[in-house]
Amino acid sequence: MKYILQRKEEPLLLQKCFSDTGHYIPPHLVVIRIRRNPIYEIGLPSESIVAYHNSGWMLSNIFGDTLFPHFIKHVRPTEESPVILILDGHATHVKNLSLTEQARQNNVHILVIPPHTSHRF
Repeated sequence: MKYILQRKEEPLLLQKCFSDTGHYIPPHLVVIRIRRNPIYEIGLPSESIVAYHNSGWMLSNIFGDTLFPHFIKHVRPTEESPVILILDGHATHVKNLSLTEQARQNNVHILVIPPHTSHRF
């Protein structure tokens, strides 16, 4: 799930991952900034990740380099216990060959739903 939050008049993109059993992994935020600013990390749950980019939106490199490894670290899929990751059809997810390879190597099966429909779940 993703949320756009306002903090000091700058939007934040919050990516949240959870399982059907109600387990959550620490959130991932994307902030409109070029450089890291620790103020955005105050009060976050332990092991949360904050990425900084001048657009403030999720990009393929942010998703593949920070969010997906964060997901793998906390979910720990194995060959005996693979996981399904449900993603919306946004280009940062579906037009990312590197992500597909990382998923295959880490026992993650990706299910892509049509763009702009995740709110229906």
